[in-house]
Amino acid sequence: MSVTKLITCITPKEGLSVAKKLEEKGIFTANVYKSRGDSSDRDQAERLIDVLSVVVDEKISEEIFEFLYNEFKMYKPHHGIIYQQTLKQVSDYRLPSKEEIDLLNKNK
Repeated sequence: MSVTKLITCITPKEGLSVAKKLEEKGIFTANVYKSRGDSSDRDQAERLIDVLSVVVDEKISEEIFEFLYNEFKMYKPHHGIIYQQTLKQVSDYRLPSKEEIDLLNKNK
C-alpha cells in the first residue's frame, strides 16, 4: 500500500462547496462537519466552523493541499487553518465495480 496523507482544514467558510469541487479532481471521499469554536478576536464570540478532512495518496497530496489552501483563501487572515499529516494505516473503502457485483450475483 502506498503512503497516504490526511489533509485537514478548519475554516469559517463553506466546506461542503469546496468538498464538491474536489470531485473534479477525482476525490469523492472528503468529510465535512460543523463544529463550534471561539476566537481570540476582540469580541470573543462563539462561531460555527467547518472542518474538512480528506485522505489522499502522497503523490497528489501537495496538489490537493495547494488547491484547498487557495479555495479557502488561507493566505488571508482569519480564513482558517490547514495542515497535512502522514497516516500510518488506512482502510480503502470503495464501491465494487460492475464486474465484481456480477461475480457476486453469479455465485449466489
